[in-house]
Amino acid sequence: MNSFPTNDANKESKGAMIGTIIIIILLIIGGFYVLANRRAEAPIPLPEEETGAVDTTNTTIVSNDETAVMQAELDAEIKAMEAEMQAMEAEIGRF
Repeated sequence: MNSFPTNDANKESKGAMIGTIIIIILLIIGGFYVLANRRAEAPIPLPEEETGAVDTTNTTIVSNDETAVMQAELDAEIKAMEAEMQAMEAEIGRF
């Protein structure tokens, strides 16, 4: 009996090794491609604190009169909701 590997077994192990090497080479080439494209992108802007720039697009100044009007509207809505809740509780209590 011959205990040495046959020629077919050698070909299969070489094929797996060659396939692995090709995959590794493709991964390395893909990595270089990604790195090259990252360098070409625009730099990430720094936060406001580091640049000293002030964003004035979203600044809204509300006067005291406007605040009082808003508070009155909210109070009226809350009272209306409480009245609805009491009406619902009274209706549920009937059953």
